[in-house]
Amino acid sequence: MKSKAFTMAEVLITIGIIGIVAAMTLPQLVMKYKKIVVENRLKKVYSTLSQALNRSQAEHGDIEQWEWEQVHGKYMVETQAMKVFASKYFIPYFAKLRKEEYTTLTDFGYADPTFGTNSSYKSSKHQVLVLADGTILIFDLDVADRIENNPNPVNGLNIYVDTNGMNTPNVMGSDVFTFHISTETGKFMPDENYSRDELIEKCRSYEDRGYSCTKLILYDGWKIKADYPIKTQ
Repeated sequence: MKSKAFTMAEVLITIGIIGIVAAMTLPQLVMKYKKIVVENRLKKVYSTLSQALNRSQAEHGDIEQWEWEQVHGKYMVETQAMKVFASKYFIPYFAKLRKEEYTTLTDFGYADPTFGTNSSYKSSKHQVLVLADGTILIFDLDVADRIENNPNPVNGLNIYVDTNGMNTPNVMGSDVFTFHISTETGKFMPDENYSRDELIEKCRSYEDRGYSCTKLILYDGWKIKADYPIKTQ
C-alpha cells in the first residue's frame, strides 16, 4: 500500500500556519525571557549587595554607625566624597569586580542617563562599579538637605542597578532599578507600609519609579507579574 504524499499546496498551508503561530507566540516568549533575565539579575545583585554589606558591617560596625555625616561634610568641600566612602565600605567587600570608576554618567558612556531628573545630577560624579556579569552599580548619597549644620543631612545611600549594562533603554523600572540603604534604620531596602496596589501606582509614576518598581518586584517574590506597569528590557 502506497503512502499518500502531501501536495505542494498542503505543505505551503502548513508552513503558513506554523508561521502565524510563531508570529503570535514568539513576542510573548521573548518578553517572558526578558522578564526572567531581569528577575534573576535583580535577585542576584540583591544577594551580592547583602553579602558585601554583611562583610562591611562585620569590620566597620552597624550601618547607622558609618561616617555618613562626615562624608556629607566632605561633599561640601571635596568632590570625591562618594569615592572615599565607597572605597572604605563597599569596594573591598565584593568578591569580584570587572571595573570601578569615579566619573559622571555621561563620561562613563551613557548617552542620555535617566537615573536623575535634572542636568546637575547627570554632570555630577558617582562611584560606578561593574560586576563580573556586566551589571552596573551606581552609588549616590540620598541627601535630605545639603546644609552643613543639618543634624541629619543624609537619609541613606541609593544604589542604581543597570541590569543589562550599557545596553538601552536605560530607563527606570525597565532595565534600571534603585536599591536603598537607610541611615536611620540601618536596613537594606527598608520595609514600608505600602500595599501592592500603591506600589503599582508609584512604579507607574516617573518620580517614584526606580525604588517603587524594585519594591514591587521584591514584594512579588522577585517576580515581574502580568500587571507590572513598565515594559522590561
